[in-house]
Amino acid sequence: MVTTDESGTIPGISPKQAAFLILEQHEALYGGSAGGGKSEALLQGATQDVDDWPVSALLLRRTYRDLDKPGGLMFRAREWFTGTKAHWDGINYRWVFPSGATINFGYLDHEGDELKFQSSEYQYVGFDELTHFPEHQYLYLFSRMRRLKGSPVRLRMRAGTNPGGPGHEWVRKRWSLPGGPPPGSDRVFVSASLDDNPFLQRDEYKKGLEQLGDVTRAQLLAGDWSATSTGGYFQAGDFRLCGWDDVPPGEEFAAIIRYWDFAATEPSEMNPDPDYTVGLKIGITQTGSTDPTMPDWYILDVNRFRGNPGMVENQIRATADRDGPGVVQWLEQERGSAGKHLFRHYDVNVLPDRTVRALYATGTKEARAAIAAARVSESRVFLVDGEWIDDFVAECAVFPLGSHDDQVDTFSNGLISLERERYMASTGGVIKRGRELKPVRRVKDRAASYGRHLGY
Repeated sequence: MVTTDESGTIPGISPKQAAFLILEQHEALYGGSAGGGKSEALLQGATQDVDDWPVSALLLRRTYRDLDKPGGLMFRAREWFTGTKAHWDGINYRWVFPSGATINFGYLDHEGDELKFQSSEYQYVGFDELTHFPEHQYLYLFSRMRRLKGSPVRLRMRAGTNPGGPGHEWVRKRWSLPGGPPPGSDRVFVSASLDDNPFLQRDEYKKGLEQLGDVTRAQLLAGDWSATSTGGYFQAGDFRLCGWDDVPPGEEFAAIIRYWDFAATEPSEMNPDPDYTVGLKIGITQTGSTDPTMPDWYILDVNRFRGNPGMVENQIRATADRDGPGVVQWLEQERGSAGKHLFRHYDVNVLPDRTVRALYATGTKEARAAIAAARVSESRVFLVDGEWIDDFVAECAVFPLGSHDDQVDTFSNGLISLERERYMASTGGVIKRGRELKPVRRVKDRAASYGRHLGY
């Protein structure tokens, strides 16, 4: 249904929309400022082969209300196809064309809604406002794309979005924005702004956008992918970056630990975006770099990965070997006997030659994060050069609005554990519920005691 006139242009479609429609790549994103014509481009893309082949297209929004509101995908489709030979199937939410082609409409309002399409197959999938979706829902729909052998129909994953929204960070990373993927990639970004859409009353629309707050205005009016909203806890600019040459020598640290937050789940079809196991190595100095009465905190490394329990154990063991025996390994310990058993297993079997301690985390994640955020806001938290920094800062900046908070929780609990370790280093005792107890036994004596208790 997309045809050109005698001049070779596509009537009713802007040049940016036309460039998006003729792409041959498997995966493409149309985005930028509001008013660039994203929804129209996605709907036009879904119609490209419906006159000639029994293709199946799927167009998605986050909620049903988004689909059918004025200007939404189903609303526009009704305007376009009413009065044509296509007919509306209201039971299955789709338009059916004489060729047998269908344009289907769906929404992914809740976790697991993507599995509603488990037995379906499509040649075209379009996500409208992609940053409103979690990444795993987007990735799952790739598994629903297939065609018969020898079919001339292309498989196309298409999406449109503005910057902002809960999925901003993963979309930005997937398409290497703002610059976009390198030439020759099978993933393409078409940038479009309000000025690229000649069919809107642009001056009036722009006046409305200019009333927005600074960040939202930059995202929707300028299409600025570097402008991000924050969750209100951490400001990315408050972290202090430094190189390894700037890290104080070991004797200036009161304590250095690595804190582990467990997750023992691999990505799967049922749960493609599980939590991560995170190990954060952090040290606290005797005195601060700018205030000798206050210490500084140095995050020296973040190891973040997914895997089954065996893989997690191997990673933790290998990380502890790199850290060396001087770095105490603190472990998250859940309540109940299962949590105690897991701690003892790590203490005796996985890290028998390391000092291992457990932390019962109390209070809400938000309350613990507020304490960590206070240290950051004072510019007393240093991030030491490493590939982990971008992901860590991005997760902190959007907390608690992001899809994951593993690193934030590990940072928050790591600060608590580090304070306890510093206290023990100065007193030679251990802490339980804030009280000093007996001196720490030697590691092998404690391991032997646990081993006898568990029958090892």
